[in-house]
Amino acid sequence: MNTKKFCDDCKYYDVKGESCNPTLGLCRINSPQPHPEPLKDGLFPVVTGEDWCGQFEAKEIINCDRDHARNKERIRPSNL
Repeated sequence: MNTKKFCDDCKYYDVKGESCNPTLGLCRINSPQPHPEPLKDGLFPVVTGEDWCGQFEAKEIINCDRDHARNKERIRPSNL
């Protein structure tokens, strides 16, 4: 039995934007690391949905019908 928990199902796996490769995302379990070039934003590790690590936490499953109003503020694009 395969017990590995993959990034694709982790709450810290973040797929954003219109990527040419939708299987790539960012791991946001830790704060961003400094960029090697001064005055640039920090960097999060780039991972695939099939990667895994020992810090996996399952994504929260949201019932969209019941929780839509409560979660609307949290998932608004301006908060991303």
